[in-house]
Amino acid sequence: MSTSKRNAVKIRPMTRGDIDPVLDMWWSSFISKRKIVASQLGGLRDLSLIAEVEGHLAGFVLARIEYLGIPIDEICIVQAIAVQPEYRQQGIAGLLIRTLRSQCHSKEIATVRVLVNKNNKQLLDYFGRLNFHSSDIVNLDRDTGSET
Repeated sequence: MSTSKRNAVKIRPMTRGDIDPVLDMWWSSFISKRKIVASQLGGLRDLSLIAEVEGHLAGFVLARIEYLGIPIDEICIVQAIAVQPEYRQQGIAGLLIRTLRSQCHSKEIATVRVLVNKNNKQLLDYFGRLNFHSSDIVNLDRDTGSET
């Protein structure tokens, strides 16, 4: 992204008024998730950000402080990040992540964690270029529907 375009990108905290545009952009087929997004906005643990270009939603990152790990510590979990197709390849996702990392650093949160499907090579490569790496924590999941 050129310097002039990068300067035109405004990064700001996400507000409740952003919920519908974010849902339209990312969760349009999962409107029932609106309550989840709304319940997480605001408060001391919310770190979600919006990227705007000339007043238009260009992208967002949903992020919050969680208490996780061994030993348990405050970390920032990136729950979702998205950039509108017409704004992709312009450095907006990277700008959102850099702003989020700066916010975390100022709050003395040492780790930003992104959960990525192990089969999503494109996203794994992208976050690798942003110097994210596999952690020592391994996710183990279990279906809640069966006893066996």
